[in-house]
Amino acid sequence: MEIKQIPINNEDLEKFSSHCHTYKDHPLSMLEPYHQVFPPFYMDHHKSFQEAEVYEDDVWICTFPKSGTRWMQEIVSCLRNGLDFEKAKSSPLGLRVPFFDFSAVSYNAEKILKGYGSSCKTGAELVNHTLRPRTIKTHLSYEMLPPKIHEKGTKMINVIRNPRDVCVSFLNHHVLTQNYTGDLQTIAEIMLQDVGPISAPFFTHILSYWNQRKNPNLLIVHYEEMQKDITGVIKRVAKFICTEEYSDDQIAKLVEHTSVDKMRANPMVNVTGPIDKLKAAMKNEQKGTFINTGKTGGWKNKLTEETIERFKKWEEKWLKDTGLLFVYEV
Repeated sequence: MEIKQIPINNEDLEKFSSHCHTYKDHPLSMLEPYHQVFPPFYMDHHKSFQEAEVYEDDVWICTFPKSGTRWMQEIVSCLRNGLDFEKAKSSPLGLRVPFFDFSAVSYNAEKILKGYGSSCKTGAELVNHTLRPRTIKTHLSYEMLPPKIHEKGTKMINVIRNPRDVCVSFLNHHVLTQNYTGDLQTIAEIMLQDVGPISAPFFTHILSYWNQRKNPNLLIVHYEEMQKDITGVIKRVAKFICTEEYSDDQIAKLVEHTSVDKMRANPMVNVTGPIDKLKAAMKNEQKGTFINTGKTGGWKNKLTEETIERFKKWEEKWLKDTGLLFVYEV
């Protein structure tokens, strides 16, 4: 299959990119036939992604960015390591659950991996050097995953979050990782026009997994469900990935360990060291942490009424006849 990167001619995307450290020099483009937005250096890694080795005992956490990925990473990592919280507190999450396609979305991936203490140059290389059983993070859409995932029946966990809160969360993310100096409205514009940010269009990505929801090797969890009943979600995840059985007291300790406040205070999860080094390299003096508020409904106070109405129409168009529903408040 021939893969092409098609330039995106869009004023709002150009405006967004002009405020980003990387994208102003590496313009985002549309990757076809997957119809997903990536920087041009994605093509340096596509072949290795498609040829990647996959094992039956892998667990892949597959999400659209800013959808609770880090939360699910920490949960699965702890479940698969006997709830050894002390070990989890002494090893960076980025090493315990490596980001497979990291180098295809971040021009600074090698520097950040070095900040973790890894000598690997790409996320995929780090995955190859991770001991089994491996838990792996990816933001690739379902069709872009390594084919061996499907061939071997490897377990996948997909987390879906409502797009309005995803949009708001993107602002903090880009401020930290791209020294973004633009506004939230610009991010909303490119989301609503299905031209950005990375891994967009939002609905093309999440529906690629939602349409596979009957696949017994795929578990779909809603971010808002995690907020409302994290104990129930953890039990479902534990059963799905076939870990040992844990008592209610043990699950309660995991709930506490993965609370927003605990994860924000944990440098192994909140990647304060590598992010600080990245910010220094970009001369980024903007404040913030990788783990933000972790709440649902922030969009009500951040998006304008007009923009919210546009989100409603956009969501209605894409969700028609899909059976997918979002939760906007918890």
